[in-house]
Amino acid sequence: MIDKEDKYRKELIELFKYDLEEISDDELTLKLIKEIFLADIENINAEEILDKLTSNE
Repeated sequence: MIDKEDKYRKELIELFKYDLEEISDDELTLKLIKEIFLADIENINAEEILDKLTSNE
């Protein structure tokens, strides 16, 4: 079942890829959205994501 869920998530992110690019042209933001979308809920670290989004690098 997990393999089907992973495949479904990957297909969805591909479908929305161009819409996401229209929303933001920032590569870091797009990468983080994809990372969050493909991750299991237990593996999402909100503090780490906020740090990445708010850093000046």
